[in-house]
Amino acid sequence: MRVFVLGPNANRLRPIIGKNFIYETSGPLQLEEFDHFRPEMLLSYGYKHIISKYFLSRVDHFALNMHVSLLPWNRGYDPNFWSWIEGTPKGVTLHRITPELDKGPIIAQREVRLDSQNTLRQTYDALQDEMCKLFSAKWSTLLSGNFTEDDQCDGGTYHSQVDRLAHTNILTNGWDTPCIDLEKYGIESGLNHSTM
Repeated sequence: MRVFVLGPNANRLRPIIGKNFIYETSGPLQLEEFDHFRPEMLLSYGYKHIISKYFLSRVDHFALNMHVSLLPWNRGYDPNFWSWIEGTPKGVTLHRITPELDKGPIIAQREVRLDSQNTLRQTYDALQDEMCKLFSAKWSTLLSGNFTEDDQCDGGTYHSQVDRLAHTNILTNGWDTPCIDLEKYGIESGLNHSTM
């Protein structure tokens, strides 16, 4: 199976995908690249662009996303950031890509316990490690096509790229800000769902 990896984390997947890894890009999908490599699977991992229905149809909708949140919580941008602000569950999810952002059927997911004494960067790195472990555990099943999918439950949260701008001031040390500071901010500002 020819796998086209989308996003800046492609190198983390090379050892898992092996000979099936044919190409990677972080930029928008280009028709010429796509036609040249003729992928059978699109795999999105940290990819910042919308994948059009046209490209989804060209891989018979065998397009998967690796998302560092426990969907349906924290769809969209900066899921780790929002999980601390809003007090939502933390985890990783492998799901099918559909035209609706981060709403496709779930193939696998895992809740991850993180320490609020760690920084946003440290917890993000821990989620990346867990995402790769989950993907590795599912890779042979994905290749065989013998996997199940479950629809996402209702509810959850979604954030766009600009949503964080209103809260950038709390990142006093950038991505090295302790997560406990984000939790406190979420509680004090009434954004934390776990206190409701």
